[in-house]
Amino acid sequence: MLYTDSGQCKFRLKAPLMDHYLIGVKETYSEFLREWYIEHYGKENTVKTTIKADYAIRYDVSHKMEAVEVEIVNENGEKLKTEHVVWDEEKT
Repeated sequence: MLYTDSGQCKFRLKAPLMDHYLIGVKETYSEFLREWYIEHYGKENTVKTTIKADYAIRYDVSHKMEAVEVEIVNENGEKLKTEHVVWDEEKT
């Protein structure tokens, strides 16, 4: 799945399985039950950050995402491993 803004790729998401919930929920969301991987692109269309997680959930309206057993690597090769992370896509 590609997320673009004004024709520029912002995120590339890879996941073997995604469930999307629309009915009977306060806010629609997508749930990734197996390993999930994202590449975040900068202005030069180069990968700035990669994020890998065992589980993730993304809320469509609030644009918030939560992931479990996460590994984040930036363009300098610096790595962060954590059990749980929550972030607001509007602030990135």
